[in-house]
Amino acid sequence: MPRASASRVTPPCVFAPRLSGAHPAMPGGHRRCEVIVAAPRIEHASGQSAELIARMAAAGVVACIQPSFAVTDVRQVQAALSAGRHAAAYPWAALAASGVRMMAGTDYPIEVLEPLAGLARLVSGRSEREGFSTADSAPECSRLASDLAFDLLSDQAAGTTLLSADPRTVPADQIDHIEVLGATPAPFRPG
Repeated sequence: MPRASASRVTPPCVFAPRLSGAHPAMPGGHRRCEVIVAAPRIEHASGQSAELIARMAAAGVVACIQPSFAVTDVRQVQAALSAGRHAAAYPWAALAASGVRMMAGTDYPIEVLEPLAGLARLVSGRSEREGFSTADSAPECSRLASDLAFDLLSDQAAGTTLLSADPRTVPADQIDHIEVLGATPAPFRPG
């Protein structure tokens, strides 16, 4: 059975889901975690202007995003904000393009603790996975390229999950068809 290597991944894919906002949103494991956790952080990062995004990037502020919010909050955002502000809600693509360091969480139990549904929502703006489908889609400005979204939701230090396909290489609308084939948690290391 094919496995992930340092240089490329072939199906089945190894995926290490990030189960909370406690893990870094950048590759590098625990060493980078210390840097990111110590940095100033904005939770949800759902309503930044271009000026604020530039200031966040310059100051090294970390944006902790929750992929499901851009989907499940659509109707509330439309009702609460003007058309111009609504269109710019959840500007995660602009955050990434500006070099803002990012990490992802779930805000569980407010939102779902299902990494593949979160990945689908972050890439395509919705999930059709059984139990997670909604009538609404996230705005375009909240969607990220699948490789970046995968990195935000993965951490090799958490262990690995063997998937039926590599979510970074399948079409966005196929992420919901990926199956979990198995999992290996990381060994517990106190302290």
